[in-house]
Formats: sequence, C-alpha cells, structure tokens
Amino acid sequence: MSAIWGIVALSPSYSFPEHCAQLFESTYQSNCKIDRYENISVPSAIFGCGVQYITEESRQETLPFSNTERGIVFTADCVLDNRTELIELLSSHGFTKAELLSAPDGTLMYNAYLTFGNDCVKQFRGLYSFAVWEEKSRTLTLFSDHTASRSLYYTKQENFIAFSTRMEPLLKLFPKITPNKDYHKDFLLANPSVIYVTPGETPYREISLLTPATQLRINENGISSSTYWVPGTFRPARCKSPKEYSTRFMELYRDCIRDALRTVGEVGIAMSSGLDSSSVGVLAAKELEAEEKLLHSYTFVPYFPTTPSTRSSYIYDESGLVQKIAANHPNMDTTFLNNEGKNPFADMKLCSDILEMPYKSGVFPNHYEMCTRGARKGCKVFLNGAFGNRSVSFGDIYHIAYDRYCKKKMISCKLLLNRFAKHEGINHKDMFSQTIQSFRSFRKHMHDPFEHYVPENYFLSPTILQDYNLRERFSANPYALFSGGYINHKTFLQQLNHNWLFMYLGVFETQFGLRTGMLLRDPTKDVRLLEFCHHLPFHMFAYRGTPRRLIRSNFSSLLPPSVLECWSRHGLLNADRMLRIKRDWDTIKPMLIQHLSSGILDDYINKEGVLSFIESFGTSEQENSYQMNSLCALEGLLCFCLQKEVPPIVPTDSKYF
Repeated sequence: MSAIWGIVALSPSYSFPEHCAQLFESTYQSNCKIDRYENISVPSAIFGCGVQYITEESRQETLPFSNTERGIVFTADCVLDNRTELIELLSSHGFTKAELLSAPDGTLMYNAYLTFGNDCVKQFRGLYSFAVWEEKSRTLTLFSDHTASRSLYYTKQENFIAFSTRMEPLLKLFPKITPNKDYHKDFLLANPSVIYVTPGETPYREISLLTPATQLRINENGISSSTYWVPGTFRPARCKSPKEYSTRFMELYRDCIRDALRTVGEVGIAMSSGLDSSSVGVLAAKELEAEEKLLHSYTFVPYFPTTPSTRSSYIYDESGLVQKIAANHPNMDTTFLNNEGKNPFADMKLCSDILEMPYKSGVFPNHYEMCTRGARKGCKVFLNGAFGNRSVSFGDIYHIAYDRYCKKKMISCKLLLNRFAKHEGINHKDMFSQTIQSFRSFRKHMHDPFEHYVPENYFLSPTILQDYNLRERFSANPYALFSGGYINHKTFLQQLNHNWLFMYLGVFETQFGLRTGMLLRDPTKDVRLLEFCHHLPFHMFAYRGTPRRLIRSNFSSLLPPSVLECWSRHGLLNADRMLRIKRDWDTIKPMLIQHLSSGILDDYINKEGVLSFIESFGTSEQENSYQMNSLCALEGLLCFCLQKEVPPIVPTDSKYF
C-alpha cells in the first residue's frame, strides 16, 4: 500500500514552483510511517507515491509511472486480491507471464491501464485508489475501489487540480480553503453512531472525497463522474437450499479472509467476542496456522471493574469470552488493552488529527492503541470486522420479522418471533403483541421523519436548522437522524450500499494504516460478500428464527457455544467510560469550558444548557450517560475546529496559492 498525491495545471503554459513536490513529501514524512518516497515531474504535472512494504512484491514497486509516448502519468495506492486472474488476463494481451508473476501490484494496474484504458478498473478487485493524467486531453482521472477503502481527496482551484491520500497537503497548498458549515451541522444532528453523512463532502467546502466505485474525470470543462459498481451488479449463481447457501457463504468468507492475509509481516486483529470480528479471527487463525504464523488479537476491556445488571444482555468485559475463543486456536496470541485507563476526551485531538475529521465516540482511541501495539509486534496487516453487522453477521430477529410485517405475512412473522422467544425463554404471546405494537409505532414515526423534527442531541439549539435543508441532507439516509429503528429488505439493500459508511470506514482504515505502517483490512466488506448478501433471500439471515444465522449455522466447530448460543448478548464498548470521566472531571471541566468560550458553535448550541450540565455533572446518574453522548459530540467538533492551523509553506502572494 501507499500514499499518493499530485497536482496538475490545466493551462499548458504553467510551470510549477520547485517546492510543490517537497511540500507533499514532507507532510507525509511528518505524519506517516512510509518506507520509500518517489516523485515524477513533467511540464504540466507532479505525481508522487509513498510506498509501504506490506507484501513481498511491494519492495519492487516503481510508482509513479510516466509514459512519454502515450502522454500519461500514473500513480496508485493499491493491494490487489485478484493478482492471479489479472496476470492471466495480461499474459493473453502480450505481456510476459514470468515478469508479471513477480511484478508489484502497481505495475500490474499500470499495465492493465495501458491495455484497457479507463475500463481497466473493471478488472481489479482489492483495495485501491489511483490517478491518471492524460496530457493530450489535459484530463485528470481519479479512481476508487468498490468500497472506497483507500481514501483519496481532491480539489480544483482555478487552473489547478490537486489530489492526495491525506487532506493536509491540499490545505497547505491552498490556504484559502474554507470550512464546510453544512458538514458540521450534519455531524451534530446525526445520531451518536453516525460520524459521516453526505458522501463526497469533507469538513472543507472546496475539498471532496472520492466516492466508492467511482471514475472521476476533471478538466477545463468541469468535473464528471460515473459509478462502475453497486451491490447487485454481479449476480452469483442461485442456491437451491439453505444448506447450499451456507456452503457457498463459507467458501466466499474463507476466500476473502485468505486474500486479506497477504503480507510478509505479522497479522493482527481488533477482536471482540462479537460474531463479526470473532468469525474473522478464527478463520484467519486457521489460515495462518497452516503457515506456522501467529494471529495477534487485541481486545478492549474496562479499566475499572464493572458489574452489569443480572438482567442485562450486555457484556461489559469481553476478555473471558475472547479467551474461550482463543483456547480453540493455539496460534491466537491474545492481548487485552484499556487505553491506559484514559478518559474518552483525552485523545480526541490525536485521533481527529489522524482522521482529519471530527468524531463522537471513544472507539477510535481504543483502536489506535490496538494498532500501535500491533505495529510494535511487526504486524503489517491488521484485521477488523467493522462492517460485519451489515453483512456476515446481519440478522437481528426484529429486522427480519419487521420485513414480514411490512409484507403482511403475519403467520411467518409470528413463527419467527415464537421460535426466538422459545430459545430465549421469553413469553411468546407478550413478545409478539409488544413487537407488533412497536412496528406500528415505528412505521407511523418514519412516515415523514423530517416533519416536526427535533434534534436528538440534548444540547443543540433550533437555530442549527436555519439556512440548512435537513430533508435534502438526510433524504438518502433518514435513519442517520435516529438512534434506533427497524430495517426491512428494501432498506437493507439501500444500507448495504450506503456510501457514507464505506467512506467513513475507508478514511479510518487508510489514515490509521498510514500512521502506524500497516494495512488495515475488513474482510466483511469484501465486494464478493456484499454481492452474496445482496442476493441472499432476506429470511435466510434469520432462517427459522435463528438471528445472525450465517455465522451461527456455520461456526459451531470454530466458536464456543458461549459465544454462539446466547442470542440476545451484546458487547458494550467503553463500559466504564463514565467512571473514567468522573475520575478526571476536574481536568476535563475547565478544558470544556475553555473550548466552548471560543464561540465556534454558538450558532448551533444551547450554550447555557451545556454549561449548566457541565457545572452539575455527577449529581444525576440516570441522565449523565445520555447527555454525555451529546457533550462528546460537541467536544469532538470543537476539538477538530480548534486545532492549530499550520502556516502554508508555499508563497501566498500568488492568485492560486
């Protein structure tokens, strides 16, 4: 993998100042763990690449490429999962197979571009973003992979187009770039689990983020784009029975994980006892065992002892279950971390610096600790299962029953709920009547979620909706405004292709990987699994009343019964966060007051209410947790906006710079 960057001049008479290449490279050197840098300059373009040595072939990577005869410049950030198929294809088009076998991924992609032009993107599978400058047409074309797993930012400023894996060089090149106020409002209005809302937008109005499966062309005439894939494009062979679906699923899942393990270094994983990351972990451990390699697993656990209610379905400390999983896989090396006992506010600036965007929850500092520890162990690939709840481990019984309810199939709806109730020891009559009542209420509420909308964030002022089109901003994903809800088949298919989530995960994986010198990978959002889930009959996700059946029906020999058989169990991240915050409140409180005094969010918030909560924090245990979610969101945005601006390196007297 690598970081890529470049700047082109649309006017043929323009020549770049010498410092442009150094600006890009020096910015990456100060923020990233990259093994080698290369730059190419031609009269109208400067392209660069910072290579990370992840795979055996990456040490020989020769990016960027310049082809004087064709009049193109090419650079790529890539790791291919279909090298074998691509090598076979290229060898049938005049390339020597022996040379292709040892060629790095970027060279294979470059050869494919020379052969197929822009259609080459249809031949790739893996993680990538790449850029091509065509001198004759004076056009820059940017490409992203199916799920935008490698972030790529771009900006068009008068006569210039610049792109970069990180935003910081673009902000240095063009210091007059302005904040995106709509992005800020999106961030505050969306429910606590949603960080990124509008695909393509960034915290800066003039900088955009490349959307998934996109071919973007930019020239003097403007910007045009096309999408080369959405889930459902490739229809797999239809299975004839539940058993056949299960067999096909496991074949695909193993292939996806096997491809994700391609590295010369060690392999790590952020693993909980949840069905998504644990299923990734045990399959990865099996594959690595054959190579006599370890899988280094990292699990976040509470710093303070926490005791959940006896009636609670949440698991506060997952270390015991993870140890049971590892007991069946001798090559799984487990490590339990707690972010050194720090409170959720402590690392907000660090992680927003890395992500180049604000965030709300305490998940990122925990994950960053896992990544840094994995990097110290020599890990070059670091796995996770973040998308699993929407793919391999999707199948909440209430979602499947809701789909039956929407289609007026009440008998099958009742059978699903009855079977679930029997397993969980719940009175099936009460469960059915209460669930149907909840379905009715939800449908009524979701009929027009924008009518009479009141922000869920406890501290937001109604003035935040002024000069802001809420319906337009959230029309593609109204569920982002609410903390809960039900999903039917139609909504599931829409959410399987929610670009906002792909892009948010892509930014996280790309930027944390660049910072720690690793490749972060989530096999649960592999394009092959997304296609499988798109075409899977919806009831199969909870067939015969078994929630999350794809995992539960296939992993009985790989995961312990204590993980598979408790259907209502859920892990609770940051279970002790309130205890950490209370311990450090004397330090947190003045920081929050100081940040609020900046006035940055005064037009959006009920400042008096925020300050009142800060002053009275700790007096009402029941209210504190919910309101603290709202406060974390405010501080996340404040922390991002208050970051010290880096003075531009380039001269500012230019019209463009």
